[in-house]
Amino acid sequence: MRAGDKRRFSLNAFIRAYPKRFRLITLGAAVIAFAFLIPGKSSGEAPFADALGSLVEHYDRRTPAIASSGEIRESAYGRLAELGFTSILDLRVPEEGAEKERLDVEARGMRYFNIPMGYAIPSEDEIAAFKRIVEDEENLPLLFHGVFANRAGSMWALYRARSGIPVDQAYEEGRTAGLKGRRAEAVRAALGLED
Repeated sequence: MRAGDKRRFSLNAFIRAYPKRFRLITLGAAVIAFAFLIPGKSSGEAPFADALGSLVEHYDRRTPAIASSGEIRESAYGRLAELGFTSILDLRVPEEGAEKERLDVEARGMRYFNIPMGYAIPSEDEIAAFKRIVEDEENLPLLFHGVFANRAGSMWALYRARSGIPVDQAYEEGRTAGLKGRRAEAVRAALGLED
C-alpha cells in the first residue's frame, strides 16, 4: 500500500496478502494470552504476605523459598497453589485436623508433609525430618505451619541453630516466626541461652 493510496487495507486483505505473517502474529498473541491465564508464578519463590491477605495467620517468608505461618484457613489452599507453593509442611498433631489438611493440599496438586510436634519443643528426630524436607529443592517453595505460629517459630529456631548459625540469631529468627511464651523459654534453654 502506497502513502497516497486512499483504499482501506482490511484484515481480510492482510490475511490474503500475508498468510504466514498472520499465522505468526496469531500464534504469538495466543502464547502471550495463555501465559497471562496460567495461575501462580514462575519465580519459584514464596510470595510476600500481601499476596495472601487474611487467608493465613502470622505468615512470613523465612527465606526466598520457605515461609512459615500459624493457622491456614480452609479456603486458602487453592490460593497457595496458585501462588506457586509446591509443598505444605504441617506441624500439627492428627487431632488438630492434619488429615483434612492433607486431603485439601493434595487435591490442589501440592505435596503434604506432617511432623506432628505436639506441645513440646521439637525433638532431634523432628528437626532432622524438617531439615530433610525443607532442604529438598523438589519441595520448594514450601510453607510450614502449626495452629499458631509458635510451633513454626520453635522449629525454625532449632533448625537454624543446628544448621550452624549463631544461637542468639537462631532464637531471634524463631521469635520473628512466632515463637513465644513457655515454648520460647524451652527453646532458649535448649540453645543454652541465659535468661
